[in-house]
Amino acid sequence: MIVKPVAGNLSLINDELAAWILVDPLRTATRQRARIDDNDALLAVVHGFGSSGWRHSQATQAYVLRGVADGAMKLRARRQILQTAGKDQTAARVG
Repeated sequence: MIVKPVAGNLSLINDELAAWILVDPLRTATRQRARIDDNDALLAVVHGFGSSGWRHSQATQAYVLRGVADGAMKLRARRQILQTAGKDQTAARVG
């Protein structure tokens, strides 16, 4: 889901002991934990476990992605993504 941080809660969001992993996938070269600012548009990925989904006691982690939710997002079918990934792998082997 796309979320916006509440400015008064930035210290809680950026806390190293928070129950989510902060990631900036566009800056993967640096291994530093991402820092969230009050005007960031974020993509929160909340996963589930088994038939209980996100309410299961073992589903304790979530990812918060910075820098990927502020532009146009496009919905694609899973098979379309897999087909594109397969073409990319074939091109990499040939090239």
